[in-house]
Amino acid sequence: MSDDLEHQLIALRLHHLAANLNDLIARATKARLGPRELIAEIVRAETHDRHERSTARRLRDAKIGRFKALADYDWAWPKQIDREAIERVVSLDFLTDDANVILAGPQGVGKTMAAYAFAAELLAANRDAKLTRRKVADGNHPDMQVLEPEGRFIKKAAIDALVQKLVYAPYEAEWKVNLILQAETMNPAAANALLKTLEEPGRNIVFLLVTSAPQQLLPTVLSRCQKVVFGPMDPELIERVLVERGRDPDDARIIARVCDGSLGRALAMEPGPLREDRHALGARFYRLPSGGDVEVARFSESVVQWPAGADEALELVKVFLADAVREVAMADTHRVVHPDLSDDARAFAARYDLRSLTSKIRGVTYTQRLLQRNVNAPLAVQALLVDILTPRATDFARTIPR
Repeated sequence: MSDDLEHQLIALRLHHLAANLNDLIARATKARLGPRELIAEIVRAETHDRHERSTARRLRDAKIGRFKALADYDWAWPKQIDREAIERVVSLDFLTDDANVILAGPQGVGKTMAAYAFAAELLAANRDAKLTRRKVADGNHPDMQVLEPEGRFIKKAAIDALVQKLVYAPYEAEWKVNLILQAETMNPAAANALLKTLEEPGRNIVFLLVTSAPQQLLPTVLSRCQKVVFGPMDPELIERVLVERGRDPDDARIIARVCDGSLGRALAMEPGPLREDRHALGARFYRLPSGGDVEVARFSESVVQWPAGADEALELVKVFLADAVREVAMADTHRVVHPDLSDDARAFAARYDLRSLTSKIRGVTYTQRLLQRNVNAPLAVQALLVDILTPRATDFARTIPR
């Protein structure tokens, strides 16, 4: 791509296209996309990228990822966390086993912050703890490397560059600490390159891998690391934090129940589309007819083009299904997120038994993972909807090629 074209795309605020034009052309050529399909793919990618940058900006403003030392953590409130694993990592006992650590859990629940805190404790051993923590917080400790994806993936060249620096002894600390963020984005070559190092890491070298999708990591990588699991946060806690930060209480209640237990996602969500459009989306979803190909295609398009992104639209679909489960089970009805859609939810739930409905929620989660792998979003969502509208219990993951 010429520099002039890149500058023109940037001037038009098409930043994602400017950065990924060559890859997009290659994928379009391989998939034999027509002009309309190519334009649709560009629009989808730009929309997703702008939402991601907006989310990152809002997270920065919220200071959700700022550094916090382990001594400042309040471990009393996380009700869904592996406390024994946390205590092993906090005590640094895993180092005696030459083990590495994977911090796994939903996005926005504090995994990255905890990884930096663990790194600081390692690097501060027998050193000036205050100075060490400040260096870690500022990102300039000489014995810590941080690797995250450039674009959509972590590539082998990045792993190779990190490994090359491990041949040198620690400069200030007793350990060389390597943080790999969004570890699930390693491509196969990168993951295999990392595996070789994990098998023979060398003396005083430790890896901390952070991931929201541990199932996408190589089993051999998982087997060489201790796993610390962070569960989703309680909706009541997220709601309280949102209200404390100035959100409208009604918006906070809804957001806290559609953010999948992620405070980071909750802080980044725009309340406007939820308040204005959620009722219409929910009513359309509940009224989708079985075998209604046209209605399914139109609803799929609405999901893919949802202003906050397809992933958040699918979160709403999960909540619609969860509300239907509560209606059919006649349990926890006080926790129904969309009481204004209760009549529609009951009519929808009447098509299913409880086991069938819960299987549909798992299908939505699997589709969200598919979308992270850059699959054809409209086709994936349409296939999901056809599966949801099948009254019997299904396993959507088995119907889609892996």
